[in-house]
Amino acid sequence: MKRTISLFALLGLLAACGSSGGTNPFASGTGGTGGTGETGDGTIPETLAADLKSFSYDPANKTLTVTGLTQDSSPLSATFTRNTGLDTGAYEAYTVQDDALFRHVIALVKQSGNSRSVTAGVVATGGQFNRIYHGGYYERSGNFTKPTSGHVRYAGSYAGLTNLPTDNDLITPKPTITDVLLPGQAVRTEGVIMLNVDFNDNSIEGQIVEREIQDATFTFSGTPDLPSIVLITGAIADDGTFFGGEVEFEGQTDNDIGDYGGIFGGPDAESVGGVVNLTAFHDDFVGEVETGVFVLDQCGTASGATTGLAGDLCDPNL
Repeated sequence: MKRTISLFALLGLLAACGSSGGTNPFASGTGGTGGTGETGDGTIPETLAADLKSFSYDPANKTLTVTGLTQDSSPLSATFTRNTGLDTGAYEAYTVQDDALFRHVIALVKQSGNSRSVTAGVVATGGQFNRIYHGGYYERSGNFTKPTSGHVRYAGSYAGLTNLPTDNDLITPKPTITDVLLPGQAVRTEGVIMLNVDFNDNSIEGQIVEREIQDATFTFSGTPDLPSIVLITGAIADDGTFFGGEVEFEGQTDNDIGDYGGIFGGPDAESVGGVVNLTAFHDDFVGEVETGVFVLDQCGTASGATTGLAGDLCDPNL
């Protein structure tokens, strides 16, 4: 039986439709210990790590252990369960919820192809008690070497988790429990991302297009399509990490809505993984938050994209 938590939780979000008012009942929490280093020192910037410390992902055995996220489960390192029903594009979903009154948590994670040198993922709790907790993580195994040619491109799928609520994967509570005590579930997003990289001057830029909200239990006042997101030029460090401190809506310059960063891996930087943190993504809402992930293989390599829009982005000429 469907619960009504989505409707009640969404009232504050939809209050802003067609106006400049409104509030979001699920603000980002700050209870964790994310990385605090700058690009190039081997740690993940705090704006991207947020409440997440790390995770351990085994794609062969389909296991994921998450460390540091506030209120995800009873151990500090919580083991998540594979949940194919919430897979988003090429990203595997893992979830945990200890009982009907504890938070529901989703993780989306992927390992690169080629030499499987890069892994990245995002984790988010559903909204409860006026807060959400979320964060991103990326890591490299093995060495990294720059390509011999300067310009390279990466394209593929993007996935995100938001503080918009849904309820299709929650444990059913006793009917006597009031709705205001119940947790929500993070709504997922999906899109296509392209990165243009110049290793001659160590710069990176790109865009996320065809963005859509998945599994929402509410109706938009306007179009449900999400605006394209532009990743403004960022810097690549000598160790293959990068950071971009500006993210904008396509066509809206000088309106910074987030950050992005990540890491290259493998010979000739054959793969890349990273995280995007957004503080706005649709005019229907106020106070929205999205933490997104991308894991891509370089165009023209064995695991590079060859089909769909990502394939066309890798091979754009007629």
